[in-house]
Amino acid sequence: MTIGESIKELRENRGSSLEDYHVNKYISRIYSTNDNDDNNKNNSGDDGSSTTSTAFQPRNNKMCKDNVLKVLKESPVLKYIIKDMVRLGCLPPIIKCAPCKEESFGYFEPEEGIVICDNIQNFPQNIRNTVVHEMVHAYDMCKVKLDTFNCQHLACTEIRAANLSGDCKWEMELIRGQSSIFNHLKECTKRRAVGSLQTNPLCRDIAQKSVDLAWDKCNVDYSPFQTIPKNL
Repeated sequence: MTIGESIKELRENRGSSLEDYHVNKYISRIYSTNDNDDNNKNNSGDDGSSTTSTAFQPRNNKMCKDNVLKVLKESPVLKYIIKDMVRLGCLPPIIKCAPCKEESFGYFEPEEGIVICDNIQNFPQNIRNTVVHEMVHAYDMCKVKLDTFNCQHLACTEIRAANLSGDCKWEMELIRGQSSIFNHLKECTKRRAVGSLQTNPLCRDIAQKSVDLAWDKCNVDYSPFQTIPKNL
């Protein structure tokens, strides 16, 4: 089945409960086959990077895809977000592994889908958090018609993604060398939201202000959950 046929089938069935779907069949609808990539080998050629930073490494497309598939199969948080996207009438984005030029674990673009960087030093926990983080952005694009030219809108989705993805779990903060116990969630969420906005030329100079303006409303918006999931 081609991706186009999969999308058509999903459109025809999106009114049905995803509880009726077999997980593997559903995953095939949103996971890119990346036919132009050499998915069965660990690529060691051009890694697509534009820097000599130690964060970059030779591409490992197969390992990246294996880890993404594991997340899709095993993360109840990710499954719940995807189910609610379909309930709202939206197609979940394609997810693919590809080399990145910037030092990032991954990103989401409405036209491209979710890209997980396969030439960055990465670990299964980082990949899990990144896939969920980017799926929150896709969910927000679906639910509220996110304006990508509005820095306050972007701040809101970054706040939500940091809260709901596990990015700011205490153990993740310890790995980053952030050892504060008190208010670590608030501090981490704000720091990461501001940092994300600062990479956007449109929002770079107003990143902190945009996060501050969006904070009170967006920090307590856990959609599609009632609260921050405990099984992140």
